[in-house]
Amino acid sequence: MENAAPSNALKMSVATADDLAWAAQRLALKAWPSETKGLAIRAGDTLRAVTAYCDFQDSGTCTIHIATDGSRQWATRGMLYGIFAYPFEQCGLRRVTAPISSANKASLILVVKLGFQFEGRLLNACKDGDQVIMGMLREDCSWIKKETAP
Repeated sequence: MENAAPSNALKMSVATADDLAWAAQRLALKAWPSETKGLAIRAGDTLRAVTAYCDFQDSGTCTIHIATDGSRQWATRGMLYGIFAYPFEQCGLRRVTAPISSANKASLILVVKLGFQFEGRLLNACKDGDQVIMGMLREDCSWIKKETAP
């Protein structure tokens, strides 16, 4: 008998157009910029989270958006390594920026726990209030450091 992974084991893959549409709906976005790339995390057939990367700049930065199903089941060390290895290791970026509505307390808590730092606030930039700008530098990302990588 083969050693098969459980059907609910987490798997990361390149996000499809449907995955990105799911994320846009969860984040109340009308559309993604055309250059948006994404990673999807599934447990079996269930989509748990999508990370979208857009607004890539020659200066070595991009914008990151994380949409989830509301569970925390997707946030394993291996999945978080993959989320941050893409911009920092594969793309060679220096930083990622996460713009978040000040009304979205769960997302603000998540990004602080992931290691993002507060960088600023754009007054009335969101329908429901201000936009909080959170950032992470490659050298500050604990998820891709050798001692914490899976």
